[in-house]
Amino acid sequence: MSLQITPLNDAHLKECAALFVSVFNAEPYNDLWTQETAYKRLHEMVHSPGFLGFVCHDAGRMVGLVVGCARQWYSGRVYE
Repeated sequence: MSLQITPLNDAHLKECAALFVSVFNAEPYNDLWTQETAYKRLHEMVHSPGFLGFVCHDAGRMVGLVVGCARQWYSGRVYE
């Protein structure tokens, strides 16, 4: 196993959308994402203020991602 973790950017979005669809359309979520709607959702997240995300590849294949935004809370910054 040779995991590589890198910051997520626009170049990853098509691959991220495919993984997103395969995960969230399956059990236990059973959502109805399409490649297009997942891409739009991820694009919106990447271009949100405070965005921070990473992708994980194993032997050149994307196996995971983490996405979220750092936001101000009364007690300090939080990552959602």
